[in-house]
Amino acid sequence: RGNDIGAEGIKHLANSLTNNKTLTSLDLADNGIGDEGLKYLIDALVNTTILTRLDISNNNIGDDGAQYIYDFLKKNKTLTELVLRENNIGPKGAEHIADALRNNTSLKTLQFVMNSFGHEGVEYLMDGLQNNMTLSRLYLDGNGLDGEATKLAIATLKTKPRPNIDIS
Repeated sequence: RGNDIGAEGIKHLANSLTNNKTLTSLDLADNGIGDEGLKYLIDALVNTTILTRLDISNNNIGDDGAQYIYDFLKKNKTLTELVLRENNIGPKGAEHIADALRNNTSLKTLQFVMNSFGHEGVEYLMDGLQNNMTLSRLYLDGNGLDGEATKLAIATLKTKPRPNIDIS
């Protein structure tokens, strides 16, 4: 956390994680890895069967990085917590995450705080949650949600009640 290793540093770290058999939690917040570094990381972790928590907060992964997260969540069956705070993820990136949530059966907590996807992103996410039965904690605060987005989230949650949804 907070080592500013960048994309090149994560490339080297990713090489050592390819055959990981012991690491269950990985905190790479505040390291400036960007979407390029995230691609290296996802390629290394995609087949892991033990990782349960991944924090890649404040790494400026953007919408392209959200696509890599989609690719990862589509294949990974063990991750239960994903932290995506402050990554400049817009509506298109929220759509990628929503698509990943649609069929994901392991993720229980998603911290998707302080990005920039607004109302449009919430629409995608609520649609993605329609068939998801495992996500029980969703944090969306600090995403520029307007009143209509909040109403949409509340309406969706009334039909699919889940505990601990923070949309403030």
